Formats: sequence, C-alpha cells, structure tokens
Amino acid sequence: LELKSQLKMLTLNYHANIATVMSLLQQPSNLSKTPSKNDQPPVIGRQGNQAKKEDNKALESVSEDCRRKKREKKKSPMNKPSKKLLSSKWNNWDSKHEYLSKKDEIIWTPPSEKDIADVTKQLGRVPQGVWTIATRCPSGHPQTLRVYPLKRDRKKGRMLPHPTHFWLTCPAIIRRIGEIERADGCIRAKRWMLSDVKRQKEYKKNHLEYAAERWKSLSEKDAKATSTMPIGLRDRIKYSGIGGASWWDNCKCLHQNYAHFLVHKTNIIGKWVQSQGEVKQCGEMTPPS
Repeated sequence: LELKSQLKMLTLNYHANIATVMSLLQQPSNLSKTPSKNDQPPVIGRQGNQAKKEDNKALESVSEDCRRKKREKKKSPMNKPSKKLLSSKWNNWDSKHEYLSKKDEIIWTPPSEKDIADVTKQLGRVPQGVWTIATRCPSGHPQTLRVYPLKRDRKKGRMLPHPTHFWLTCPAIIRRIGEIERADGCIRAKRWMLSDVKRQKEYKKNHLEYAAERWKSLSEKDAKATSTMPIGLRDRIKYSGIGGASWWDNCKCLHQNYAHFLVHKTNIIGKWVQSQGEVKQCGEMTPPS
C-alpha cells in the first residue's frame, strides 16, 4: 500500500510539472518582441568598463570645474572689501597728520641708459612700470629702486597695484640676505621684533610710513583714478604695509625691509638684518643665483 501511494504521488507531480512547462511554452516569448528605445540591453564586458571610465571622467570634469571655481574665487579677493585691511585701525595713516607731510616731495627722475643697463644686468631683466634709482652703493651702482605703485597689465591693459615701493637690486646684498632667510631669518626677525613693545611700535610705524610714502608718490590724476578701482585694489595701494603686508607684525620678506632700511635707515627689521653680520655694500654686477 505504501508503494502504491508513493507511485501515485510521483505520477501526480510528474503531470503537474508537465502542465507547468506547457503553460510556459504557450506564453508569448520576450525574444520575439521588438526592442524599444527604452529597453536597453545590459552592458557587459569591455563596453561596461568603457561606460564606467566615461562616467568617472565626467565626474572628474565636474570636480575639476568646482576646484577651478574655488581657485578663481580665491584669486579675486580684490573685487570685494578686504576685511583684514578695512576692519583694522592700525593702518589708517591718513588720519594722522605726521604721515601727510609734503616736505618730502617725490621726484620721478627717469633712469639714464647706463642705469637701465646696470639694473638689467643686476636683475637679469628690465623692471616693469615706472621706476627711479633710490639709493646707490659707494661704487655708484644702483642699489635700490623706487617703483611706481601702479603698473599696466600687459594682457588687459588695465592698471594694477604694485605694493612693493622699494626694490633691492644689489646682487651682493641680495645673496647675503638670501642666506639669512634660508636660516629661518624671517621667523627669527619676527620673534625679535615681537619680544619688545618698543620694537613693535617702531615696526608698526615703519609700515605706516611706507604706505603713506607710496600713496604720496602717486600723481594727483592717478590718486583720483584709484577711486574707480575695486576697493580691495585701492586699499592694496593705500593701506597695505611693507611689500603689501596686510598686518603690521608680518615679516614675510627681509629683502623688502632692508631696501626700506637703505632708503630711510629707520626700518627696525633692516637694523636686525644689519646686526646679523657684514652686509657688503657693493658686489659683482651679475644676477643673483
């Protein structure tokens, strides 16, 4: 009886499976269906890898666009007010009458052909914009230049600020100060200046005098023209410190501080550089390495 019941169950299961298979065969096949535009075949093999590469490339291009926009935003802080310059009161020299004295009239004497040749030999190129000789070494060679605060952009033709008002050109001095800078000179000079309140006040005054003198060196026409410039560009000429410093305790370049020292002998960082050892007043007429 048990064998008969098992055979009966097997027979029923067999017929049920046959019926299922027949019903499936009678249904319309998807293979005979004409593929539509929306029915995309699965991408496999090399085609799948290629599509993945193209997707990654598209994502990279989007990321690169985002990075480029961020870089452009960082490069153009001058188109909006500079919080560091406008919110601080330390650089408001035009409210202090001692920096507006007109006794020191700045005369832009054009350099001679010999001076142009000497400076070109010293720097390895001709300086851009308007400049004149500020100091000379004992041998009569150009030592520092006074550079006009505005220069013309070669590509767009617009006027741009040039905050470096005094430019060191003597190769021997440039080499010596380069050695001091490579020995952490900027950090040591800043620590030395900040360690004494009197030195801090003196260095702050150096920045104010530098900014006031640079502003007064502009012609009356150019000074008025700066009012049409973006406020950040105008403040870079009028209020930034030595070499364009945004804050009075910034000691980013010993060369620029020493150039200011050679002209006026009052720059406190220039005095520190002088105390670091012999700085020769004249050297070979070759560009610094």
